[in-house]
Amino acid sequence: MKIVFAFIFISLPSLFINDNKELASTYISNFKDVAVEEMHRTGIPASIKLAQGLLESDWGRSDLATSANNHFGIKCGGAWMGDTFYKEDDDKDEKGRLIESCFRSFSSPLESYMAHSDFLTDPKKEYRYGFLFDYPSTDYIAWAKGLKKSGYATDPNYPKKLIQIIEKYNLSKFDEMPAQNQFASRSTRTKSTKSINRKVKKKSVKSRKKSTPNRTKKSNRKTNSTPQRMPSIYVSRLKYDINSINNCRMVQAKGGETLQELSRAIGQSEDELLGINEIYDHTDIVLGTNEIIYLEKKKRSYRGDNEFHKVKEGETMESISQMYGIRLKSLYAKNRMPKDSYTFEGVKLSIRKTVSLDERPKFKSNNPSRRHKLLFEEDETLR
Repeated sequence: MKIVFAFIFISLPSLFINDNKELASTYISNFKDVAVEEMHRTGIPASIKLAQGLLESDWGRSDLATSANNHFGIKCGGAWMGDTFYKEDDDKDEKGRLIESCFRSFSSPLESYMAHSDFLTDPKKEYRYGFLFDYPSTDYIAWAKGLKKSGYATDPNYPKKLIQIIEKYNLSKFDEMPAQNQFASRSTRTKSTKSINRKVKKKSVKSRKKSTPNRTKKSNRKTNSTPQRMPSIYVSRLKYDINSINNCRMVQAKGGETLQELSRAIGQSEDELLGINEIYDHTDIVLGTNEIIYLEKKKRSYRGDNEFHKVKEGETMESISQMYGIRLKSLYAKNRMPKDSYTFEGVKLSIRKTVSLDERPKFKSNNPSRRHKLLFEEDETLR
């Protein structure tokens, strides 16, 4: 799919001739929040986003902005199935005559802001725009020049215009603002499995932290603190990068969506995800940021270098199972623990081989009145 951006370019000396401070103030007030959230979602500086929006929509006054909620001149492209808006731009027929171009029409300006982010972060365009994300989101000068270098704009003065707007209205202050919503975590572009694993382990400890400091209970996932619900406008734009842990395909939740919404976004059935991931009992559960969701059945053993995992504060058997891509019942069986039990901080759990009875880790059952039942008969080919 080819998406083309059209820009309204004016000469640099006249950049602010028709500038209206009141218009600029209103525009910035209206869109600063979404610019900040998109910065934390994707890494595009909020100052750059706002400056581009101001410049390309003529301070929100262009016909595209007022009639189609299109603030960045996004053209239809071959796969666009939504509403459209036609106006003359730079498209010509076979005889070289100017014809009307097809632009996307959005239901709100916020959708336009998100579509702009999706354009720059599209994996198919990483060869062109990928280097931009090596710049810090606080370096608006590098971003402005990088956009010109990438071919995003043909106007030789485009970087100067963006920088002038940013400095005139002190837009760089928004690059320092924290995310206001839990779901707005910085997008993780494609990384190696090793770096993904390191990040996942760190997040897992934090997200599973309990009030009890010295042990990890086997608890129902839904009893954890509920993440803030993602606004519906963001849900419709969810995209996931597929990575792997322990040779099992997985994605990481953005944070704030439900398992049901994630299943629709990736095109995999809810029931299948419930069965694969084990720790969920319904699809309306709100997922936390970077929570791991497997797309295929987890392995019986961890195939990496580690043989043991030392339990940290706040971790559960479930979170450790997800961390290493091991089936939960296999994790219990490898350590000769009953399935309703939990272990303690500092205990070493085997993640590759079945331990002997002498090596069985300390555990406590949530149901001490019930006779312990080990799971070897449920997982006959443990290795």
